[in-house]
Amino acid sequence: MIKTFFKPLSVILISLMFVGCGSSDKDNDQKEYEGPLPVLFIHGTSGSASQFQSQAQRFLANGYSKELLYAWEYDSGPLADASVNLDSSEYLTFLFDTTTGEGGFNDQIETQIDEILEATGASQINLMGHSLGTIVSHMFLSRANQEGRVYKYVNLDGYNGRDSASPFGGIETLALWARANSDTALVDEANGVDDYDLNQAHIEIATSATSFAKIYEFFNGVAPETTDILDAETETVTIAGKANIFPDNVGAEDTTLFIYEINADTAARISQTPINTDGFGISSDGSWGPVEISKGAAFEFVLEHGTQENADHYFYLEPFYADDYFVRLNTGRVGEGFSEDLTGNANHSNLVIVRDREFWANVDGGNDVLMVNSENVFAQNELAMDGEGLSAGAQSRRLSSLFLSDQDESGDSSYENIDDVTSVSFIAGMDFFIDATTADTIEIQLTPRGDSGLTQTINVPNRASDEVRIISVQFRDYVQSRNE
Repeated sequence: MIKTFFKPLSVILISLMFVGCGSSDKDNDQKEYEGPLPVLFIHGTSGSASQFQSQAQRFLANGYSKELLYAWEYDSGPLADASVNLDSSEYLTFLFDTTTGEGGFNDQIETQIDEILEATGASQINLMGHSLGTIVSHMFLSRANQEGRVYKYVNLDGYNGRDSASPFGGIETLALWARANSDTALVDEANGVDDYDLNQAHIEIATSATSFAKIYEFFNGVAPETTDILDAETETVTIAGKANIFPDNVGAEDTTLFIYEINADTAARISQTPINTDGFGISSDGSWGPVEISKGAAFEFVLEHGTQENADHYFYLEPFYADDYFVRLNTGRVGEGFSEDLTGNANHSNLVIVRDREFWANVDGGNDVLMVNSENVFAQNELAMDGEGLSAGAQSRRLSSLFLSDQDESGDSSYENIDDVTSVSFIAGMDFFIDATTADTIEIQLTPRGDSGLTQTINVPNRASDEVRIISVQFRDYVQSRNE
């Protein structure tokens, strides 16, 4: 997910003269290996493994083991900032140094792939890159001889290799483009296949079931048995993930994660004892879990930042019906991050609502309805569109994270943008009053665009913003019939 998506293609093409091209006589036949190849996902700007979360579950539903699914996470901010603030030649130098320098992105990706191959016994992997992750992937694949490590590559709505001597390092490529890119040049016909889905948006193209079907068949030569995320047959499921500093994608060190089962309707804790009694201490890699939980139950994830007042971060997700090993709880350092741009007092609560599929409002072809305490958030504000029509609105905003706060402390909703938040791609802030004094529970209900008419509901405790600076609500990017 990136602003740098629109950096001129010449930047990447020129860079190939420096980093070299893949072998032109490469034999791209899959080496002998029993079972599917491991999959590695590389995210875009302001991204993480959360954009791979649902696809990983679909791979699991089609027979992959969790040991075959990986994501490479990195700090995307410097590259995104450089694309905006530097001219093309300066950006090229920055990109070259970041990716090809000693210990740079190329070295890091190569190391992770070698570790994957050693751990799995496979001789190659399949690679997926999204948005800025396609730039990172392209630079990596243009390094000589990566065809020995990478069998096939999926390019998700990012850069292309048209006219370069060896597109994507000569690796067989499937390029999936979303609706904003119908005029984008294609990958070289000799090395890749292009597919446009004009019903999907930039983030959605990476996370949808429709894309999964194409990706799975490209990797395996046969269609998947299912594109659903199948419910576990057992009464419990296993979850694990990372608690990371956003958007750096480094572990939220010196924090502790506690998980409480809650009543799905009232959001009250069923017990004051967390299900992980001693908590998960978060270190530099951010990892927590695995932990076994009740299938279909609701939970509160509390990331304790120590003794500092109003520093703990509360997360609420939809119930888990299947194993999930890519849960991401993204937070900020104390005193930093978007939550510090929001006002806090005893009268209102602050929410951030997240989904790895763009929120749309006033868009031809389908809209999402987001209700907070029975009020339609988008009714008075066209943040999902920027109020400028389809091409300049929904596609440029690509809204996936919405911060709600009574920013002017008026006790009313003005629906105006919170500029410090809305200036960042994929993220917006709105002056929206959530009364912290009249109810114990905040109800958030999402009716996704499409024909299903299904709804997703997350109820959270109503916590005043002078005590809890920000409450995170994370919706899945898909909805299945059990949620009726």
